[in-house]
Amino acid sequence: MNKIIKIILFGLIILLTGCAGISGEFDCTVTSGGKCLPMDKINKMADAGVFNR
Repeated sequence: MNKIIKIILFGLIILLTGCAGISGEFDCTVTSGGKCLPMDKINKMADAGVFNR
């Protein structure tokens, strides 16, 4: 029983450590008054010609 608890605990630590490393890659670092939008919204704006001004 003690061995099972150690395996589960080790698995949880590995899982949580992996997720913590991913969040840094997708941060929105807007500086000059912009805003973060999902890619589907950006694609719709591009199709509508918003960026051709």
